[in-house]
Amino acid sequence: MHFADEVISGGQVILFNVSGGCKVEKTLQTLIPLCYPSYSLSSHDDRDYSENWSLLSPRDNSTMDHWNGTDPDFNPWLYHTSLELDGVPMWGLLDVYSGGGYLAEFGSKARYAREVTDYLIQTRWLERHSRALFIEFNLYNGFTNMFSVFTLMVEFSPGGGVLLFPVIRTLKLYNYVGVAAIFRLALEIGFVLFILYYLVLESLKMHRLKKAYFTNFWNVLELVNIAGAIASFVLYGMHYTFTRLTLEKFHRNPGIQYYTHSVGHPRYSLEPI
Repeated sequence: MHFADEVISGGQVILFNVSGGCKVEKTLQTLIPLCYPSYSLSSHDDRDYSENWSLLSPRDNSTMDHWNGTDPDFNPWLYHTSLELDGVPMWGLLDVYSGGGYLAEFGSKARYAREVTDYLIQTRWLERHSRALFIEFNLYNGFTNMFSVFTLMVEFSPGGGVLLFPVIRTLKLYNYVGVAAIFRLALEIGFVLFILYYLVLESLKMHRLKKAYFTNFWNVLELVNIAGAIASFVLYGMHYTFTRLTLEKFHRNPGIQYYTHSVGHPRYSLEPI
């Protein structure tokens, strides 16, 4: 039996740079002419560049003279904010990195991924001001109905050291699949009805006893339980909404191919090398 994982999104790389330099004591300037700062939110570089990290003036456009790839919109020299990348700050081994950075997407085809890789190497996209490189891609296993989100964090210390920190998160996004979906849905509906029943029951009791209701410890405990149940229901609704929005992004990705089978999940195939 074949249990292979399928890549469901083209890989991407997010680069985090620092701007400027650091001060070298006069007595050591003959030995150490240059100093590269460590990463921090204050030294985080968020400026736009052209090829080879040539700084842009406000009226210039970013140019890519050495890019001969198939995607005319590809530009890894422009900064993307955390809102544009849907990013959040991430903990590394050396620092905490913001959700924004310089983005290079490898697309859905092996040939295009090679074009991007060759271009980034040729133009020295990774250089001495680089402090972290996040390599991200997603896998899906249709047999287990599980997604895996892979993030390989490569951190660069100011002294030239390199640290690798892989992060793998496995989760289930399709909750209502197969025979178990009916049982799960029945339990969730039963939970909601159970909470509504006790909410009405406690509301009637509160109306009858008024202030005396709060003098009983068990009544207060019932309210805390109901409040916790309602909060869990709201959080589940938010989780379901964000999950659906994320899956819609996968469906809008032109690199994903779909086929119909027993559970109707997306399948992705790379172009042959």
